[in-house]
Amino acid sequence: MNDAELAAQIRKRHTINFFIQGAACYEGLDATAEAADRLRDIHPALPKHCRKVGIFLSALAWSYSESCLHCFHRAYWRRSRHHSHPYHDHHFLRRYAVTLGKQARRHFNRVARKQRAPRGEMRGVPLLIRAAWRELRPGHRVHASALAATAERSVHLRWGVPLDRLRFKLQPTLFCPVPGINAKSRAGRYMDQAVAAWSKVHRDGEGRLVVLAESGLWAGLIHEGFKGVAELACLHSLSKLDDNTYAAVIDTADRIELEIHGMRAGPALYARLLAAVEPPHRPPAALMHLARMDPDELDEFCGALMEDPPRARRLIMDPLDADAISAETCGDFGDLE
Repeated sequence: MNDAELAAQIRKRHTINFFIQGAACYEGLDATAEAADRLRDIHPALPKHCRKVGIFLSALAWSYSESCLHCFHRAYWRRSRHHSHPYHDHHFLRRYAVTLGKQARRHFNRVARKQRAPRGEMRGVPLLIRAAWRELRPGHRVHASALAATAERSVHLRWGVPLDRLRFKLQPTLFCPVPGINAKSRAGRYMDQAVAAWSKVHRDGEGRLVVLAESGLWAGLIHEGFKGVAELACLHSLSKLDDNTYAAVIDTADRIELEIHGMRAGPALYARLLAAVEPPHRPPAALMHLARMDPDELDEFCGALMEDPPRARRLIMDPLDADAISAETCGDFGDLE
């Protein structure tokens, strides 16, 4: 693979990561609201705490990165004209990331007002810690297995993922550092010390691909659960690459310090994908199809999402209607195994 082809694959992976992070943020908040009755059956106070923690976690994509990492959204993308910038060659994100970030920020502010969360993202940081430790009290740890099962069921109900593909675990501590995180900058190493949730695709003893997710917070667990399933669906973007290309793409695009930008602009991009996908197709099937696209095709589709939504709907729905992926579930991922 020559340099131009490698650059195209890296650009595609960056785009896919924005969809993955956007799906996790968007679906995590909606699933938390939908699971209120099941959470209330476990403990009456859990729906309120989990809702607030989910909103605060979303707000941290802005407040934490701006106050602690000095990474301001508009200024970050203004610097993308420099060749050293991670997204210098990504023309779609350079053009639309600021707009998508504004839309996502407005969406989360509306959700916060609807849930009567305190206004002001910086005020949410200490409240997050307070609500998080309230959620981590002994009663929370006693019900850890029930809460993990509730998170698995929420992902199953929203996305049709078989329950035997989901392995979620609620940790007894707030932070759960993960060894082997890909951090290439000071900001990445700083973020590595504050990991509160993680997920990955893992091959179990039977050779099946399953999603592992762990967090000390239910809101973090449901977020990472959707992220892990989206990652599993998007393995098509990596499974056909040779080992050297795969390593180069992952080393460049899958860095912890880049996740914050997907959490900012990704939700609005994912919301546009949802608007283009019609029932009975579910989001994992759409993500799986995006991962199968060539880099240029994916760029064309993303441009249509922003400028010509009816064309974007045709570009995604025609292949989905003709595809062998099940419309009732997310597919069995069999061709990845």
